[in-house]
Amino acid sequence: MVNMAGIKTHKYKGSKKSKKSWRKHTDIADVEEHLDNVRREERTGGLLENKSDESIFFHDKVIKGVPDRSGVKKKVAENDEEEDDDEETYVSQKERQKRKQDIEAKKEEEQAKKERNKQIHSIWGQEKLTVVDAYIEPAIKKAKIKPKTVGKGKADIKAVLTPEPGTSYNPDYDSHQNLLKKAYDAQMKKMIEEQKLNDKVKMVSVDELKKQTKLWLKEMSEGLNFHKSEDNDDHLDDSSNQGTIKLSSKKRVKTSKMRKREKLNKIEDRKKIEMKVAKVIMNDVFRIKTLKKEIREEEKKIAERMKQKSEKMLQTATRTKRLSKYKFEDPEIAFNLSEELAPTLREMKPDGNLLIDNFKSLQRRNIIEPRKPVVPKRRSKRKIYTKKSYLTPTIKDINLNN
Repeated sequence: MVNMAGIKTHKYKGSKKSKKSWRKHTDIADVEEHLDNVRREERTGGLLENKSDESIFFHDKVIKGVPDRSGVKKKVAENDEEEDDDEETYVSQKERQKRKQDIEAKKEEEQAKKERNKQIHSIWGQEKLTVVDAYIEPAIKKAKIKPKTVGKGKADIKAVLTPEPGTSYNPDYDSHQNLLKKAYDAQMKKMIEEQKLNDKVKMVSVDELKKQTKLWLKEMSEGLNFHKSEDNDDHLDDSSNQGTIKLSSKKRVKTSKMRKREKLNKIEDRKKIEMKVAKVIMNDVFRIKTLKKEIREEEKKIAERMKQKSEKMLQTATRTKRLSKYKFEDPEIAFNLSEELAPTLREMKPDGNLLIDNFKSLQRRNIIEPRKPVVPKRRSKRKIYTKKSYLTPTIKDINLNN
């Protein structure tokens, strides 16, 4: 056994071969402490070594009465280390806001407490309250506040349009004929559009298609020679080769004389342009009358354009907008033929539909979008059946049954 108590141990000082090892293994704690003390003295009024005795000490010749401070509580001496902390402790904005809210909440609570204490009074000294219309107040309906978007985009059109004079139960001849003419024109317009669509999708026979293809091929091959022999092609190639001219690939080098001439030409062109601009400016001085006339004409054009713009805005205010994929269509004109006009109200037959008229009025005024009745689609069900081969027993099934 080796006696470890007898072995002397010493602190490892480390190598001091280089400056790096000197910095690593040298203890400089006492030097740093001394420097900290020096800095503290400099902050608190300067080094004591540099100060004179008169500035540090003073000779009190007059003896003053010492006041009795037995009743005053003694303050705890502040730690010297606190003087070193020049920087204030950082408080985040969130923390400051929270502290502020806590203080405000505390103040509000104290104020509410004071108000509650004020309201305490004797209930015996109160006057008797008379109940008047106890059941009327809940029954009254309060008006609902409309949102700001109500009525926006609504067209400035009357809900019920003024009917045509010819739609009266006892119209005069001219107004009734005008109504019939309008109905006829609307119907003819529809028929023409239908005819156009039918012409576009008209069925074509097979013979007609063959004729059209032949004619198209003839028109497209016009000017192309398919029946010429190969000899003619070779002859054309030879003649084309003979007619070609070989161009020299050598670049033309500019001389200093040519460059100088080009430079002078550019300067002259620039001078000509400047003189032309100056001439135009000088002529503008003598064209004051014509310029004034042009300005007046331009102002007239602007006024006309503004007038057209205001008219267009008025038209858009009374125009039905496109609010859905369907375009608004005016309802069909309700009319009676001359022989259908009744002499009395009792014999007259009603035309049109009030519900459809109101619905179309809402669409015309941009309150609802144009719609079409949704027709339910007939969906065919898939027919399911089992194959006979699937139902026939197999060897596996026979073995399982046995």
